[in-house]
Amino acid sequence: MARRYGSAQGIVSVAQNPGAANTNLLRNAKWMKFLSRPLLHSPELAAHTVLYAGLSDDLGLQNNGAYVIPWGRIHQAVNPNLVTAMKLKMEGLVWPKNSGSFARKRSGSILV
Repeated sequence: MARRYGSAQGIVSVAQNPGAANTNLLRNAKWMKFLSRPLLHSPELAAHTVLYAGLSDDLGLQNNGAYVIPWGRIHQAVNPNLVTAMKLKMEGLVWPKNSGSFARKRSGSILV
């Protein structure tokens, strides 16, 4: 939607990651919650990321598709492995399971 109508309507689409927050998600895993507690931050801090992604004037049309990381920071780089995988998929190349070489996918079958 942001790609189609963004420039005309001012719609911006971003992905956000609130980080590891101490919420009720681990309520049934008592030991996991106990052991991970020092690594978790408060739900209030996680909310800062969500609020920043939704309400900040810092995000505009130039940030369409951006990735907002914990505490309202815009992540500038994309993981190189993700870029490689996206290029391979766009070129029609796949990495078949249990194979040591790339293959080109055509009409539902994999040809090496």
